[in-house]
Amino acid sequence: RAPRSIEAWLELGDALRAQSDAPGALNAYRNAIALAPAYDAAYGKLAFMMDAARDDARAAMFAAQVDKLQAPFR
Repeated sequence: RAPRSIEAWLELGDALRAQSDAPGALNAYRNAIALAPAYDAAYGKLAFMMDAARDDARAAMFAAQVDKLQAPFR
């Protein structure tokens, strides 16, 4: 059964990333976003992974989403 909490998806993504399962981690982070589109942590993790993969355009896109979500709290 699939997790129903954003925290579970984020933890799963972190565990999969630690096991070098990038596709699985990306999928888990995307599932976290599907549950809570306004939760910046998942976008931050995606930005980190895209940066590590040298996908600058996607890293910048996800980082911009983090900035957009955090802007009201600055």
